[in-house]
Amino acid sequence: MSRGFSLVEVLVGSAIMGIVLGGALSAYVSTRRYEMVDRAKAKAWAILISEVESIRQMKYNDLLDLAGKSTKGYWYVFKSKDDDGNPLYGEDAIIEVSDNPELKFWNRDKFKKDHFDPMGIERGSVRVYIDKVEKEGGNKVNDALNIKVVVSWAYGGQVYGGDRNLNGREDAGDILDGEGRLVSDVSIETATCKVMH
Repeated sequence: MSRGFSLVEVLVGSAIMGIVLGGALSAYVSTRRYEMVDRAKAKAWAILISEVESIRQMKYNDLLDLAGKSTKGYWYVFKSKDDDGNPLYGEDAIIEVSDNPELKFWNRDKFKKDHFDPMGIERGSVRVYIDKVEKEGGNKVNDALNIKVVVSWAYGGQVYGGDRNLNGREDAGDILDGEGRLVSDVSIETATCKVMH
């Protein structure tokens, strides 16, 4: 003789099923969020790589001039959408630059419509440090420069990187290294020197 499920068995089974489905849904939501954060981080890396390529194409004397400025390099701030939610591209995406106004025009290609997909990054900053290389004893090495590029960005209301207020400058509340410079998971350090022909 077959008997059906009792009310207690149905309730216990439903509770177990609810816990399993709730856990699966929670895992899916978390995985999806991490995937979107990773996409935004990949876009930040693309901006960093584009910046390094722009630096690579600069004349050595222009880099040397930037190293001599009080900012020891330059910075700029960009955003992906205007106040109405429309995507921004080109020069319009760059909303603030350091004391080098020509940088706004120099960097506009990196935000061209066919290169810059703003989805994922709401706003960000790029900070480039340029220093003359010093050897032991504090003497300058002729014609050598250290370059560090740091990208910070916002996604989903959270800021990633050391520039916590995304203004491109080091100030209170930012995460800095031992030299007082911004840090980020999306950064690179490299060097260049003057090529003699």
